[in-house]
Amino acid sequence: MIHMNYALAESKGLSEERIKLLEVLYKRMYSTLTRPEMFTDSYHKALERVRQIEYTLQYCWGFEENPSMWKYEFYLKGCTCPKIDNEELVGTDRRVYNMNCPYHSTEDTGF
Repeated sequence: MIHMNYALAESKGLSEERIKLLEVLYKRMYSTLTRPEMFTDSYHKALERVRQIEYTLQYCWGFEENPSMWKYEFYLKGCTCPKIDNEELVGTDRRVYNMNCPYHSTEDTGF
């Protein structure tokens, strides 16, 4: 699910420095997804952290910022939104949310 695409990095001619930065970002993303309570004190803050990391990943890869390409938020520990449905919607501006999901509901609570 979370991995560095070294073939893409090579084809884009990314520098060693940029590749190391991307590796750090992917590790940060994995840690946040698997242990969000270690980095924030609420579900919504964890969701925002994941979105910020996704934005930074896009920037470091040289892609335009495009939230329709984001997908990692649905892999936060405890997210109850349909993962496969949302994977299929990547690239569109549509998403499927479970309104009882602690991350995607309107009510923010602490961990």
